[in-house]
Amino acid sequence: MPFDPAKPATGSPLDSAEIRGQLTALHDLIPKFATLDGVTTLPPGSSAGATVSLDSGGTLHFSFDIPQGPAGEVTQFQLQDGLATAVNQAVSTALAASSNNTNGVSELSLSPADPDLSVVVQKLNELIQALRR
Repeated sequence: MPFDPAKPATGSPLDSAEIRGQLTALHDLIPKFATLDGVTTLPPGSSAGATVSLDSGGTLHFSFDIPQGPAGEVTQFQLQDGLATAVNQAVSTALAASSNNTNGVSELSLSPADPDLSVVVQKLNELIQALRR
């Protein structure tokens, strides 16, 4: 259904199909007669601007100039909180990776007759377990 500026007629009851058809027709016309040529980001403090031009084919060309906002500042609390979060994540990552270094080392399963050697085996196994934490 093509767009008809006379619809709906003044005082006529609303018909959803008719209104929907009018809106759809307008929606279909917009890309044919309007286009966005570009948006330019300007330095902070510049004035915003908009340009509209009409070409010989009847198409509207829009372009916009939008200034950047000022750089945001953070509070001392936000800075400390962000740093603490970053440090905690780095420590967690490092600890998780360091345990991988000992995963390939199995505990000693010796039971030597020499009591001194048994103590050494026990201490080595304790060390291996501690390195995995």
